[in-house]
Amino acid sequence: MLKNMVKKSFEALLIQIMRYYGISILLTPLLKFFIDLLIDILLS
Repeated sequence: MLKNMVKKSFEALLIQIMRYYGISILLTPLLKFFIDLLIDILLS
């Protein structure tokens, strides 16, 4: 449950950053994969 909330807020933050810098939306799935991996490592 907590992991999902953390993941959601990370994703929301990243989307904001990407919009600000105009980073390609095509990179989103890749970034989400890395975020999931990072969160799994941090919360395990």
